[in-house]
Order: sequence, then C-alpha cells, then structure tokens
Amino acid sequence: MLQINPYFRPSATECLKSSVFDQIRCKDMEKSAKEKIKLDVDADEAFDYENSKSMKYSIKDYISIIRKTSDEIHASRVEQLK
Repeated sequence: MLQINPYFRPSATECLKSSVFDQIRCKDMEKSAKEKIKLDVDADEAFDYENSKSMKYSIKDYISIIRKTSDEIHASRVEQLK
C-alpha cells in the first residue's frame, strides 16, 4: 500500500480486500469513488520507473503532497455536506 511507484501500488479497492481490514470492515460503506485523485507525484515525467526513483520529488515531498491533497479533499467533502 505504501509503494511510491503508482504502477506497483495496489488500488484502494484491492487494499480493502486484504484481510488486514477484516476486523474493521463495514461492507455497507465500501463503494467506488466517483473520481480518481490525480497527484503530480504520479505523473510519468515525475518518476523514473526503470530505476524506481523519483526524478522530481523527495519522500518528504511525496508525504507533503499526499497530506495536502487529502486535507483539501476532506475539506471539500465536509463543505458539500453543509
């Protein structure tokens, strides 16, 4: 799940099928997202797949971008619920 290379990283749907989540699974809440999140860090020109290394971002950058995007999406969803 923590694979930096998006081509090797399992999807959320694949991750949810893992027995790791059996204890907290709530089948009624498992549904596909309406849209796919696209991150700059996943762009082809940002990652050297042959050498499994980012040409543009450090691990700190990855974490920061993912955190920021997650916060923005969460804030947007909360706003939609109001």
